[in-house]
Amino acid sequence: MERRFFNPSQPQTMQVAVFLLYANVVVALLFRSGGEGLFAAAANSVLRGDAPYDAATLLGNLIAVLFVIGSAGAAYLIANEKRIGWRLGVVVAAAPLVATLVVLTIGYPRRASLSNVIDIGFLFDVALLALLLHKQTRDYEKIWFK
Repeated sequence: MERRFFNPSQPQTMQVAVFLLYANVVVALLFRSGGEGLFAAAANSVLRGDAPYDAATLLGNLIAVLFVIGSAGAAYLIANEKRIGWRLGVVVAAAPLVATLVVLTIGYPRRASLSNVIDIGFLFDVALLALLLHKQTRDYEKIWFK
């Protein structure tokens, strides 16, 4: 069986989603911005000061590393038409959005405003999730993925 990093025979929505998943990895590796700040803020909000701030930062950085590894794995598995890759991609795409929601709603020690949270990265996260949940992508995944 042929292994590939990109599959041009997939629908355009899925191809762009694979590209954005790989872009998450490249941006995180080049700029060390795999969302560790966002995930650390969300972890600090959930822990609500019960743990030291360093523990929340460590948890946030661990989640960010898992996010980067998950992005690479999901892109590769989607390109090779594996259903688990699509599911992992949806989880990876939803993780920053969930973290943003946690920071906006719980926000410890203070809540962040919407204008502080929404940036270009947030818009790419929304676009990635929309591409993975698009009807054309879902139909292809249901028919062709193993």
